[in-house]
Amino acid sequence: MESIERFRDDENSVWSRRAKAEMIERNCWNAVEPSFSEDMNQDQLRVNKKALAFLSKHVADSYVEDIGECERARDAWESLERIHSS
Repeated sequence: MESIERFRDDENSVWSRRAKAEMIERNCWNAVEPSFSEDMNQDQLRVNKKALAFLSKHVADSYVEDIGECERARDAWESLERIHSS
């Protein structure tokens, strides 16, 4: 499967569109939108971990720590949005 470049602050709008498309193809976008509650069942946990792994692998090294403590993919995605908007 083709991969996208890593998230860097200067190209977030393009990256987020490509990341969303990749996550849809990998069947893990629903961990970001609409998201899962903190009370996830086993299937949701698996999908959430897949989404978190994708995000961690597709951000610049300087952002790994910013999302590394997130337990939900939605929280990691929102953290990257905050970084870009600041």
